[in-house]
Amino acid sequence: MASKIRDIKLMLNEINQEANGLGLVSRLVMAAALPAAVGDTRSRQTDSVVAPMIERDNDKSKIVEMLLSPSKKVVSILPITGMGGLGKTTLAKSIYNDKQINAHFKKKIWDDSQALWDDLFTTLKGLNPTDGSWCLVTTRLNQVADTVSKVLRMDDECYSLGKLPDDHCWSILKEKVVVGEEDPDELKAIKERVIKRCDGLPLAASIIGGLFCLKGKEEWQPILENKLLSLSADGECVMQILKLSFDYLPSPYIKKCFAYCSIFSKDSEIERNMLIELWMAEGFLQADINSQMMMEELE
Repeated sequence: MASKIRDIKLMLNEINQEANGLGLVSRLVMAAALPAAVGDTRSRQTDSVVAPMIERDNDKSKIVEMLLSPSKKVVSILPITGMGGLGKTTLAKSIYNDKQINAHFKKKIWDDSQALWDDLFTTLKGLNPTDGSWCLVTTRLNQVADTVSKVLRMDDECYSLGKLPDDHCWSILKEKVVVGEEDPDELKAIKERVIKRCDGLPLAASIIGGLFCLKGKEEWQPILENKLLSLSADGECVMQILKLSFDYLPSPYIKKCFAYCSIFSKDSEIERNMLIELWMAEGFLQADINSQMMMEELE
């Protein structure tokens, strides 16, 4: 189907060239409406679907062991704290879906809705005295962890998630760039500076690796020197790298596809084929004449 559409588009291009040669001028130009991306300052929604977890096996084992250990409390709280980009939610998902956890706990609830938190706390405080229930919380702020413990009148300690060692960050980045191959000289030349930019954050390593994967080897050093090294080293570093990866997407049409999703309300369920049809209706899916590939073929 994609090849047929490509042939039709090529034929239409030829007709358009012939029309231009005859001096015919289009009287109507349809400009695709691109919705402006609005920054969302509300809390981030998550789900319990397990995602690939890299280099956190030790942390996972420790927390699972804690959750499976005997407890005389009705409800015990274990907040996982740490800055953004450390992989707190990914770690929590992996623990939530762990086979040992599934076998040990008869019921589990994944709750990230602020509206449900009050009801959840009320329920937890009113539980029958059955020992061994746990509440696993992820947050960037220690104040949030303290508040949760105080509301439930618990004195449990936090599990502070630390940054990854440099070699772990390098492993994540390389897996994105070379996928099991030998490190190219261009990557070795910037290794130390790239690792420093990752700052022990697995998300930053993954994003930078994905960015390099989209670009040629000759572009890696200019991107590092002109863009990555100029980013601030504060808590907004990950968001800046995410924005940079968006800026370097290989096609303006792909950028429009991503930006278009901002018109949907938060936590909306979007049907895949419907979204593709909406992109097509807006004119965002275009043929790459150079590679003779349709965007639909890249799925």
